[in-house]
Amino acid sequence: ATFSAVCIDTALANWPARWQVWRCAFAILALLCFPGARELVSYRQTNMDLIADVLRERAAPRDLIIVHPWTFGVSFDRQYSGPTPWTTVPPLADHRFHRYDLFKAKMVLENPAQPVRDQIATTLRAGNHVWLVGDIPLSQTPPPQIQPAPNNPWGWLDDPYSDVWGAQVGYFVATHATQGEVVPVPSTNPVSPLENVQVVVVAGWQESRLGGDY
Repeated sequence: ATFSAVCIDTALANWPARWQVWRCAFAILALLCFPGARELVSYRQTNMDLIADVLRERAAPRDLIIVHPWTFGVSFDRQYSGPTPWTTVPPLADHRFHRYDLFKAKMVLENPAQPVRDQIATTLRAGNHVWLVGDIPLSQTPPPQIQPAPNNPWGWLDDPYSDVWGAQVGYFVATHATQGEVVPVPSTNPVSPLENVQVVVVAGWQESRLGGDY
């Protein structure tokens, strides 16, 4: 329905100025005529602003925020203005928009997620909290080992590298942090699954008993 409304609005873009009000009328009519359209209009396209509010309220200046996948860094950068340092996996120098060129430069490195794991270790050892924003799988199953790009079956495809690096960080957290909880982020409207982000906070430190910190 929303797509139809946009198409109608675009098709009528060149109508004379005195008829422009009809562009809005036709677009609204398209939304109202499709089943479920009004419900879809009420959907949030992201909950990152709510995430940012929670972190501004609860995260301390000496904590650390990890955002993954790296594409979430753009909306997080726009919404978050608190004192807590944050990084994506891997760290990127610019989050104003999706800098695939910077990400590609990380793909050719041997171990680009290591700086993030080092930051996590320093933060947890100091008794502070690490906030995991997005989709970081916490598992004590070691992630697969991969080679720098393009020396893997998927070549230069970026998503598999991002997934493995996120799994490496999740494994590191799962084998070192001693406590954690899912942070509720309530919303009065349903949120689009494309950016319905969750937050987990972890604390405490233990030396890994499983080996292979990656």
